[in-house]
Amino acid sequence: MQKKERRRARRVRLTFQDPVPCQVYRPDDDEGLAGVVVDLSEAGAGIKVEESTRAWREGEEILLRVRLPGVLGPIRLSGEIRHHRSLGPGSGAFLGVQLIGTQSASHYALQVSRLKRFLSSRAPIEAGELESRII
Repeated sequence: MQKKERRRARRVRLTFQDPVPCQVYRPDDDEGLAGVVVDLSEAGAGIKVEESTRAWREGEEILLRVRLPGVLGPIRLSGEIRHHRSLGPGSGAFLGVQLIGTQSASHYALQVSRLKRFLSSRAPIEAGELESRII
């Protein structure tokens, strides 16, 4: 009898060290995927990658929790990785994770509007964290 293989959740914690410019938007592509892209490509060295994300593969399920000052509770987004790029630990880069919806469209609309409202405000992001957990 074979042992049932248990998959452990892997956590990757990214910490905002400086004010970080980032965008949250709904992708507009030919496939019409309903999803959310958290684009930290302009963050540069403002983000410290404490664990490599190279092991991530397209099609894996992922849950993103974004904690920002001034926003009550973490903002949670979950879905499937469609595209990502990471330069590994210490590189200061974490780019392009696209999530296709595993939750209702109204849930995404609410969460994205909360993020957009916060990011468009003039309050700098002095501390916060983006924690992603591969399910």
